[in-house]
Amino acid sequence: MQRRPSVLLAAALASIAGAAPVFAQAAAPLPPEVAAAANVITVDDARARLEFISSDLMRGRDTPSPELNIVASYLVSNYKAMGLQPGGEGGGYMQWYPFPLRRTSSAGTRLEVTGGAAPVSLALNRDFYALGGTAQGLSGPLVYVGRAPAAALGAGSLQGRVAVAALPGASTRDWRLERNRIRNAARQAGASAVVFVLGTEWTADSLARYAGQAARPSRTMGTELGYPQFYVSQEAAGRIFQAARMDLARQWTAGAAAGFRPAPLAALTINAAVPVEQVDEARAPNVVAVWQGSDPVLRNEYVVLSAHMDHVGVGQPVNGDSIYNGADDDASGTTGLLEVAQAMAQLGIRPRRSIVFLHVSGEEKGLLGSEWYSDHPTLPLAQIVAN
Repeated sequence: MQRRPSVLLAAALASIAGAAPVFAQAAAPLPPEVAAAANVITVDDARARLEFISSDLMRGRDTPSPELNIVASYLVSNYKAMGLQPGGEGGGYMQWYPFPLRRTSSAGTRLEVTGGAAPVSLALNRDFYALGGTAQGLSGPLVYVGRAPAAALGAGSLQGRVAVAALPGASTRDWRLERNRIRNAARQAGASAVVFVLGTEWTADSLARYAGQAARPSRTMGTELGYPQFYVSQEAAGRIFQAARMDLARQWTAGAAAGFRPAPLAALTINAAVPVEQVDEARAPNVVAVWQGSDPVLRNEYVVLSAHMDHVGVGQPVNGDSIYNGADDDASGTTGLLEVAQAMAQLGIRPRRSIVFLHVSGEEKGLLGSEWYSDHPTLPLAQIVAN
């Protein structure tokens, strides 16, 4: 079939080669070496890569999965053949991050409040459910933060304490966003955990249903356990506030008012735990390949070209097909990086700065591979000048 190099790619390759920009005069003839490099990109070549990466054999490239690892190995073999240098861990092309499957242990999860006239013990699945995890039990004085206004929660203001926050409403997108905001504010203030007081919309049945969901195994990135969170019914929270000789209804209203300041629950201390069981120790890959720059100084600076190589795996059938192939999301971007790398390698003339081809995984799970690379870069982050 006829080979049709992209004008923009040809412009970039021409710039690398030191020729005049071709997008100023699209009809200008390309230098022979630029035309030869751009011409390695063909529809047939791109289709072959795309069809392999998004084939049924790759079963949607879920993170983690054996098929995702196969795609990562396929990328590595291509970059080796092109002559690109490894930019991953330990002198290789791969960067692996932990993505274990965990679940809370209902046997060890507990929530008790002491310091009042009598201890207040809450029952899991009836009075509360829990998220996150603790390597060991936690304790600390309770502080009611209401809706956790940012102005009232300075960094370190809740160090060594447990935040008690109001979380009205049923479970909706806005409710989850508010939960995340309060959780993050409490954590940044130094609270060792947060106790959410749920609204009256939460019946015993709905709380039990969510407790069941919370107990299901889920994957979390890294080795750290999640931030401990306890979700308590309005009735059970009322008993806690009563033990502190405080009226929950009055505090509920005050916590939403402008100028509210956190109020300690007098003499009350939490005694709680959310132990976590490890179901597996899976990990997932990123792939990092480097086309070394030519300038003795600038080659230590990096321009990153990135795409994610994962998709969502196998799910509910659509017209009898349960494999979510992810051709456009993002086998196409993954293919694009390979084609650009092949053209650059064909050109032979190197850019002054180094070019990094970064394929991340876990994008569909929440940008996990990108986050892990940003937090654990295999190349100096300060020397990455663009992505």
